[in-house]
Amino acid sequence: MTNRGLIIGGVNPVHYGHIALIKTGLNEVDEIDFMVGNKSIYVLPYEVRVKALKTVLHNLGFENSVNVPLYQKAWRQD
Repeated sequence: MTNRGLIIGGVNPVHYGHIALIKTGLNEVDEIDFMVGNKSIYVLPYEVRVKALKTVLHNLGFENSVNVPLYQKAWRQD
C-alpha cells in the first residue's frame, strides 16, 4: 500500500513555500494529493491556479508523485 499525504492550499500564486512543503512531504510519504482551494473572490481563477501548479510540478519532475485532483462541485465555493 502506498503512503499518501494531503496538502490543501490556495496557490495564489504558487511560491517557494508550496514547493518546500511538497519536497518535505515527499520525504515522508510516497504520493501527495494537492487540493487547490477557492475561498476568495480575490484570487486568480481556479482553473488558472490548477494549471500553474501542474506546470510547476512538471518542471520540477514531481508530476508522478503529486496528484492535483479537481474539487467536487460541493467542495468548491464558486
